[in-house]
Amino acid sequence: MQSVLLITGWGVGIEPLQHLQQQLRGAGCVAEVINIFDAADPIAFQATLVKVQHYDVLVGWSLGGQLATLLAQQFWEQTGIAKTLITLASNPCFVQREAWPCAMPDVDFQAFKQSFYAQPQSCIKRFCYLLTQGDVQAKNNWLSLQSLIVPQDDRLMKKGLELLETLNLVSMLKQYQGKQLHLFANQDTLVDHRIAQYCQQLTAKFLSVDFVEGSHSFPFFQDAETSDKILKFISEND
Repeated sequence: MQSVLLITGWGVGIEPLQHLQQQLRGAGCVAEVINIFDAADPIAFQATLVKVQHYDVLVGWSLGGQLATLLAQQFWEQTGIAKTLITLASNPCFVQREAWPCAMPDVDFQAFKQSFYAQPQSCIKRFCYLLTQGDVQAKNNWLSLQSLIVPQDDRLMKKGLELLETLNLVSMLKQYQGKQLHLFANQDTLVDHRIAQYCQQLTAKFLSVDFVEGSHSFPFFQDAETSDKILKFISEND
């Protein structure tokens, strides 16, 4: 029986990932969903790192994928044990850099950040819209996603934006010694699926890339397919 730690992304809380959690549990896995945390806070990071020892696989969506990467690398450095790392719709460097151009332009990110600071509720509503663009039932999924979200801690949301703005984990993925899968959606409007080309060029030892049809929110609304992809990768690399 595999144990899976799921880490959600910015702005939505754990509720939208609970369907994926149920799919994994239905397949016989132990699965837990946790919220984002302030990775820059040593106490918060260490508390989450303690959890990692109890799981075989770390799975993170969006910002959660970056957090999962940080945890996997730190756990390996401390113990020599490489957990299986799986990211869903996650860019290791979310804001564009000269050496990593397949990302959100800084000017766009700054505008988004300021919109959250000015009108957080309106910003989250628009964020849900962006998450579901590309889905066949985009409007229905947009409304459904909004209904799943519960209010998040404002301080943690701001810390999450800081992480999205500053984290650049490309070199970490290159160096990671464990098995890693990066799953992207072909119609994602927030993390361009073409980033897969950049990921495939990394010289990591056990790095794989795969695709699904859909939007940035595919782990929520295509939970069965996402679960199948995760379980297949785990099975093939056990």
